[in-house]
Amino acid sequence: MPNLVVIQLTPGVMTDNLERSLAQGGNHPWAFNKFLQAMAAIENDVYVAFVYPTRPDGKPVGRDSAYPPDSVIHRVVLGKVAVGQQEVAAPFFEGFPFEFRFTLEADETYDPPLNLDDSSEFLNERIDSLGMDSAKFVDVLSYGRSSKVGYFFDGDARLTPWMKETGYIPSDGVKRTGPTPKSGPSTSTPPLTANTPLADAASEFAAAVADSGLVFAGINEQLPRAFLAGVVAKRFVLLTGLSGSGKTQIARSLGQWLGSDGDGARHLVVPVRADWTTPDQLLGFEDALLPMRQGKRAWSVPPALVFMLRAHRSPNDLFLLVLDEMNLAHVERYFADVLSGMESGEPILPNLDYIDEHWYPSDGQPMLVPLPRNLLVVGTVNVDETTYQFSPKVLDRSFSFEFRVDTDELDESLGQLTATSSGEADAVAAIAKVAMDADWQLQNPMTNQEALEELLLELHRHLSEIGLEFGHRSYREAVRMAAVLEGCGVSGEETIIDIVVMTKVLPRIHGSRRQLEPFLKWLHETAIGSEPTGFEPAKPLYPLVARKTQRMLASLVANQYAGFAE
Repeated sequence: MPNLVVIQLTPGVMTDNLERSLAQGGNHPWAFNKFLQAMAAIENDVYVAFVYPTRPDGKPVGRDSAYPPDSVIHRVVLGKVAVGQQEVAAPFFEGFPFEFRFTLEADETYDPPLNLDDSSEFLNERIDSLGMDSAKFVDVLSYGRSSKVGYFFDGDARLTPWMKETGYIPSDGVKRTGPTPKSGPSTSTPPLTANTPLADAASEFAAAVADSGLVFAGINEQLPRAFLAGVVAKRFVLLTGLSGSGKTQIARSLGQWLGSDGDGARHLVVPVRADWTTPDQLLGFEDALLPMRQGKRAWSVPPALVFMLRAHRSPNDLFLLVLDEMNLAHVERYFADVLSGMESGEPILPNLDYIDEHWYPSDGQPMLVPLPRNLLVVGTVNVDETTYQFSPKVLDRSFSFEFRVDTDELDESLGQLTATSSGEADAVAAIAKVAMDADWQLQNPMTNQEALEELLLELHRHLSEIGLEFGHRSYREAVRMAAVLEGCGVSGEETIIDIVVMTKVLPRIHGSRRQLEPFLKWLHETAIGSEPTGFEPAKPLYPLVARKTQRMLASLVANQYAGFAE
């Protein structure tokens, strides 16, 4: 019986890459950025089908636990593996070294698109003795989301990314233990890398975001993975940029993806008000107007404190607090205690119990406890005449992501945003494990960490000349962010460095033209990748940094001043 691999295409880069592959003469290449154990089964004479499915309304099919039964297939590219999966020194797709090559058997586009029954019949007609019914085809599609692959071996669909030597998952979805089936992936292949569970979780989150209708393309394509890496690396992230560009929605999406428990959702969105002048709106206060109990005063407890106490009492689950429009009030006035507590680990959270319809200090327990490590905080930021700027000490303690929308990203076909589906328990647990492990990057460093360190030292030397250098904390957090980005599946040394500099170094930069212009010109040339001859490559070395420094230089000329927020 023939064996089949199915790869689900998504609009944008994956579809473009397939066109590049088909335009290549001879055997056509396809590749992955990481080696998953089961991918060793992509060997000679295995069939490979690239499919482009959508929902009937045209929305991409995401990573819901159940594959939409009314999905339709717009295109099927069928090939036969000619050169099995292997690592190559000069990959066809930059940053994707685990490559296989296939000969083209068929390339069919359908208008109207095929339903799933007709799609499976198409494959049966093209592949002798395949014998795959529609239900099994749905299973394979379910397992073949995004850049991962689904298998059809000896009449069974297999779940590839989580397939281990000790077990496999056939089409009924029930995990089997024992040796891997002989017709399946080789048991002699290398084990899954330490980063694979994190990469799979990041893929699931990115696909869930896209499935909710929140689409990032072009230069922003990696934003969902990068944002997830930011909150995992630091636990405090700022989202700044254009109003309506997706800041609050992606934060809300992460919260929805984290799921819920018996007390409700594990995320809370708190709108910041302009009259917040003390930490009381986050940490509460003793209220003399409420009744006492056993000599203890009751507390006035805002929703944010109730939420943080939930996180304190459920230390194995991640909780996300979103402070919406965080700079409508002076951030340092209401957030300084929380920010200090996150950095120092000192007890700052009132330890309260809900008794007789009021909140009282816990009996026999310390009055204050540290902020839990499983608490993530995201602040959204709009910059206009009604808001306040962040001080350098706040920016220095966060990763800042800028949201901008390019003209070619505007698409009238995008519909109303929907709720993001909850993540699989294993995926959420993988994220939690890294977020709560402050030393994770020491065992899982970025592949070429030396390149990042070299650039950070060069940045520090230049910033020292204008009095804007960073300290040990920023350096350590930049190194951790790079490791987590790579663990989340962000591929390419330049891409990782680009995101780290954009989110950790540039947000601190602000000042006059006289102070900043020489530095920004140097950094812009570095980001472009200019040669000493003045030659500029077609694509910047660091696209995010190149675009941002260009805007900051333009602001210097127009206003004689520039900063990250605009």
